Amino acid sequence: LQSSVASLRDSWSRNLKHIYAASGAQGPSAERLVDRLRDRGRQPVPGETSLRRTKRALGRRLEAAGFHREEELAELLQSLGFEPDGAEFEAFLAGGWDPDFLDRVIDLYSAENLLAVAGVATQKMSKILRMLRLYTSIGGPGPSAPVDIADSIEEVLLVMSDQVPAGVSVERNYQTGLQASSQRELIAQVWQQLLRNALQAMGERGRLGITTRYEAGTVRVDISDTGPGISMEDAPRIFDPFFTTKEPGEGYGLGLSIARMIVESVSGSIRFETSEGGTLFTVILPIWIEGPGLETGL
Repeated sequence: LQSSVASLRDSWSRNLKHIYAASGAQGPSAERLVDRLRDRGRQPVPGETSLRRTKRALGRRLEAAGFHREEELAELLQSLGFEPDGAEFEAFLAGGWDPDFLDRVIDLYSAENLLAVAGVATQKMSKILRMLRLYTSIGGPGPSAPVDIADSIEEVLLVMSDQVPAGVSVERNYQTGLQASSQRELIAQVWQQLLRNALQAMGERGRLGITTRYEAGTVRVDISDTGPGISMEDAPRIFDPFFTTKEPGEGYGLGLSIARMIVESVSGSIRFETSEGGTLFTVILPIWIEGPGLETGL
């Protein structure tokens, strides 16, 4: 899919060059219009929202001036920053445009929007497929090994450093030398999910707490935040596959489900406590003990 989208984008670029060449016959106004369309194509389209009032006003004036496909043309012009009462739009109305040329420009604009949506969709599909592959591989081949828990968490924090807002403090309380029985790459997925959720819950300000300690033959990891907590309605379902409290497109509802599967695949456990003052996730992992038959410490 990603390859197909890339090929379509190459085709879009070639068509843009052809239209740019044809714009010379339309005069400077046409060249400027295509220039702006080209520059707009270099910017991310997903997430943009058309100002409906502006679009409607542009469309009404275009229709009154005798332009066809006025709604599509209004959307294009609105995306390029045209205002219904602006001098630039007045000049456009008086431009004496060739309808066939405008048709080609509108078609190119529509194609660019569809390509942008397809590009975002393929990225999301790829992410979901990666998560599903991880989901189905948990508990598969790969022996457990000693994992230094503090080092493992710090590695994830380093990768996520740009996601920690300036107003969020990170408080660490590590018991040094603790090694759990796990797979390093998989357990890192657990820390990444729990830390990301904590940061998203707090927003721009708060306190992220991380504590590790030995507890009754196991390694205990507490990750806490000072966010608003998890609602009573959502709490029973947060480990369910595909359940998410995030906005559409922002989450897939697999993160905590995968985290629990990873932890349980090494005979560990994960639980949480929540209130209006924040949420605490506790992960219990088997401690690593050297010696034949004693690797898990169980």
